[in-house]
Formats: sequence, C-alpha cells, structure tokens
Amino acid sequence: MQELETQNMLLKKKPLTPFDQLIPCSDDVAFGRHVSMIRQGGRRTLDLAKDEKVWTRDYRDGQPKWIQGSVKDVFGNETFLVKTKDEKLWTRHIYQIWHASPRKSGPESVDDPSAEN
Repeated sequence: MQELETQNMLLKKKPLTPFDQLIPCSDDVAFGRHVSMIRQGGRRTLDLAKDEKVWTRDYRDGQPKWIQGSVKDVFGNETFLVKTKDEKLWTRHIYQIWHASPRKSGPESVDDPSAEN
C-alpha cells in the first residue's frame, strides 16, 4: 500500500491499469454528443413560394405570438419577406415562419384566442 502511494507521489498521477481502457475517452463522448445534436437539430428546410399562406412570429408587445400572413418575396434559402394581415411587411428567417395551409391553427404556442383549434 505504501509502495502505491510513493509511486503516485513520484509520478504525480495515478498509474494506469488495464481497466482504465474501459473508461470512454472524453473525445469520444464529446463526438457522440456532437453527432446526436446534428441528428436532432440540423437545418430546417421549408419550401415556400410567393403568395403562400404562412404563420409568422410577431415580436410586438401585447400581440399574439403568431400572426397570419403571406410570402411576398424570397431572399435566398432561409429569409423571406412576409406581408401580414394588417398590411405590414416583415423580413423573417425560416425559424420564424410556419406553413399555414396544412394546419387549421398556428404553431402550438399560439396565444390568439380567435385562432381556430
């Protein structure tokens, strides 16, 4: 026992044993988490054409979180110009837009009491 303590003091670390190889390397753990984040997150793809009906995020105070509108222009793959019901033009990213056609109501967190459920 004294001999092990002396070795630890001289090496300034614990000597490795064959069982230490069973412990996963931190690089492997980090890589596994990175891969799972890519699988779960990834890029959202949304194919929208001009004049297509959408729900868009409304950041104004005292307003519902989502408001209906239509796509007026497409700026690349992820940015759109949206015209809202109250005739305002907003530039919105793909993460701030949801399709309106396949749903009767907006996204799950709609605070608009007049929205159909």
